[in-house]
Amino acid sequence: MYRPDEESFAPAPPSPSSGCGVSGPLESIPDIALSSRSARDAFLVARDAHGGPGHGDTQLSHPLAVAELLSVRGFDETTVSAALLHDTVEDTALGIDQIEGHFGVEIAGLVAELTEDLRIRRYPARKAEARARAIRDRRTAAIYAADKLTNTRRLLDDGECIDGERLDHYVKTLRLFSEQRPELPFLPEMSVELTRLIDRDAGRIGESACRTATPT
Repeated sequence: MYRPDEESFAPAPPSPSSGCGVSGPLESIPDIALSSRSARDAFLVARDAHGGPGHGDTQLSHPLAVAELLSVRGFDETTVSAALLHDTVEDTALGIDQIEGHFGVEIAGLVAELTEDLRIRRYPARKAEARARAIRDRRTAAIYAADKLTNTRRLLDDGECIDGERLDHYVKTLRLFSEQRPELPFLPEMSVELTRLIDRDAGRIGESACRTATPT
């Protein structure tokens, strides 16, 4: 449980030019955010961004689940912090410059590598470019794989039918990462969960009666 009087986790004031606040109640910080000062601040910034003006469909529970997967597998605080922030630029009003101003070049660089290029309009082409970029660094590849594992599990839990293009993207992600980053810890689990999803949705993909998740 968070204790406000613990100096080791005292709030760090944001850089004047960062635009990243760490406001709001501190007593509800999850354990993952107490692992380091960086993770704590990243959680607070992500919480404010995903609940603030200009936020998209992504709920805070998603980056939190991704960060927890990485933390359990021993990834460092920089990777965990980037995981907490990985959807903010894509889905909220927060910008890379703001993240860099508060968290520094390294974390901002990881988030930038995980942010899709929205200038690429076609979904398959945009996802192909994102996969190719994410795999260049082990940390971004790990966050990307954990993201897809988390999404696959949510689809299974919620009973949502995966869109055909999104399924193709997930399969290609698993294949590419298995070939080029076979050491990543999430790939065997992703293979199992994705197979479960395919088996469950066989014959349903594309049907109007299927409750389909928004492709991401």
